[in-house]
Amino acid sequence: MKSAFTTGLVVIGVICSEVVTTSCLSLAIAVSAKRSFIATPSSKPHHLLAQAVGQNFTCDGINNVAKITWRQGEPRVSLGTKPDGIGILKNSPARRVRNQDGTISYIVEEEIVATISLIANNRCSLYVKGVNGVATVQEVGRIITNNSSAPSTKNLRCDARRNYVDIKWRNGNPRMTFESKPPGRGHLNDAPVRRITNDDRSISYVFEGETRTTVRFFGDNTCRMQIVDSLGVVSLRETGRVINPNSQNPDNSSQATLLTFQTNTYSIRVFQRSGKIYMNVYNKRDPDERFYNIPTQITRRSSGSNWTSYFGRGNLEYYARFNSNGDTELETRNNGRTVTRERGYDASGTAYSNR
Repeated sequence: MKSAFTTGLVVIGVICSEVVTTSCLSLAIAVSAKRSFIATPSSKPHHLLAQAVGQNFTCDGINNVAKITWRQGEPRVSLGTKPDGIGILKNSPARRVRNQDGTISYIVEEEIVATISLIANNRCSLYVKGVNGVATVQEVGRIITNNSSAPSTKNLRCDARRNYVDIKWRNGNPRMTFESKPPGRGHLNDAPVRRITNDDRSISYVFEGETRTTVRFFGDNTCRMQIVDSLGVVSLRETGRVINPNSQNPDNSSQATLLTFQTNTYSIRVFQRSGKIYMNVYNKRDPDERFYNIPTQITRRSSGSNWTSYFGRGNLEYYARFNSNGDTELETRNNGRTVTRERGYDASGTAYSNR
């Protein structure tokens, strides 16, 4: 208990037992917040909280660390023990909740329930309840902000499988070119557009004409393009990745994610590094089945199949797959015999986007 709180909470440590309870943690946070108001009663320490929408930040505790990142306007939580922050959650979807006292919480509800709350004076709390309902993590930490934001005033390209959108600035004003890929069809050519900053800090460029054409750039280097006709019907919508339109080889990154997705049991990431392909396999329920940097090769499920498979070997054989319809799955085998097969969700990656 004493190691989890700062000196401002020593009095609470005397009141609470060594086995920390949820009510004890809540009391400690409440008293801490109250103490911060005494010195400056007119101050508003929650100004940071209003900025948290769309902003990446880290809750750095004594023994654990949580990272909140935003992907296409939705928060994700990675949580684990120090120093690497691995072991509990990895890019798990979260709900952002504004509490009655004005604080903000990010809540993940999977096999476990994790709550990361922003409290006064640039501090935060970590609380994790295990599958048996017992708290496994309870501590207070400090907030470390990451001031990265979505791309804004530079030339950009939203590159998707079937279409691409270029945003170029001329004389301080943005212009949009929207085209289908070969054989090619032009939707817009160097059209003037409005730039909008959204609540989640993503940036949208909008053309208003016979149709409403929008491209939206998110801070995680993904983007979404959409065309809505005069009747309000969406005639085109596609998700892509953000690249530098002046780059000769936008895929020439030191470590590019080709495919990443979740299943009920696993988190999977396939990536390319120095020209070679690797796979990370993370079993959310079994700490003994977590492998990193597995050498991986591309295979086909069968001749004529529209599935692309990435094959890697840990204690089992892992096949991470996606198809042209956007479906994903993970199959595990033992000596060629199928052990599990789970459908995936929440997929992204450069290979997946270009399927």
